[in-house]
Amino acid sequence: MKIAYFDLNEDDFCEDYSDNPNQYGGGRIVAAGLLDSVDYIDIFGDSKCFTNVKSSKKHQCFVLSSEIKNKIKAGEEIKNLIPNAESYDIFFHHFSNISINLNGLPNSKQVVWPVGWKEFVSSKIKNVLLFDFNSGAKYSADAKVYKIVIGPKFSPFQEYKKEDFIFQCSRHCEQYSSIQLAEFCNKNNIKAYFAGPIDKGYKLLEEIDNKNTFYLGVISQDLKRELFKKSKANVQIQTYPISVTLTAKEAASYGNMIMMQPNGNDDWISFIKEGKNGFFIKSEKEFLDAWSKRDTIKQLDCYSLGKEHSEENMNRLVLEALNKIKSE
Repeated sequence: MKIAYFDLNEDDFCEDYSDNPNQYGGGRIVAAGLLDSVDYIDIFGDSKCFTNVKSSKKHQCFVLSSEIKNKIKAGEEIKNLIPNAESYDIFFHHFSNISINLNGLPNSKQVVWPVGWKEFVSSKIKNVLLFDFNSGAKYSADAKVYKIVIGPKFSPFQEYKKEDFIFQCSRHCEQYSSIQLAEFCNKNNIKAYFAGPIDKGYKLLEEIDNKNTFYLGVISQDLKRELFKKSKANVQIQTYPISVTLTAKEAASYGNMIMMQPNGNDDWISFIKEGKNGFFIKSEKEFLDAWSKRDTIKQLDCYSLGKEHSEENMNRLVLEALNKIKSE
């Protein structure tokens, strides 16, 4: 089997297909995980996507110009746009509204994995990977659906010496309500560190008091790991239903409890076992009640319940699905 993965993001938003991502989103995690583990996937994307990819994998990375991206999106035949298109069994991407034109490639299949809540998948696409338990995607009635998970690497379990602070590493925007978390922490003298890019116009820095709340900027993977090892909790206060975030899974892999505001997505209900690896919170009072119980949560429980979402399990499920699609 040979796989071609296409990153069709606009040039001002570049994913990072390395083990040291500068982006804190899940949009890259499947392709990056596969790139790290198999030698039969080629990734096509902006040159910036490959800056940090290790040299042994550079030959699997191909620059996709803005012009070619636009032609793919416009529906031009892919066999005329990339070299050796006929050698690929699977064309894989996460832009669910775009159907790559496979005319002239009768033995090739197209697969999409929607990454947003209630995304509409093009009716032309007949193979859909749904990550985690239910992304809410809308696809054609005759599409074949394969359930997968997404997740980070899980090292062998280790008990860490924890300190009394919350670590929130993600994009900071209206959808994730980082400002509300900062307000709760400032008001109640709870220490919290924020890291990751801040969306334009989102005024998180106005809430950072450098006494209880601190902003660290976009940090290295090594520093992120160290902070997860020391922190006690990851808090997800979201304003719309999305699947369990990559940040929450990374936090769980280091024994962090998860505090989550219910948002209508069943993924979280499956991921969090109330009182065992975290708590659901609907208000400031429930946030404080959950924080007061932080020392009752065992690191091993957080790790064990999160490990279903390891990169190893993700790779296995994705490759099983792609092999099945190829053979059908």
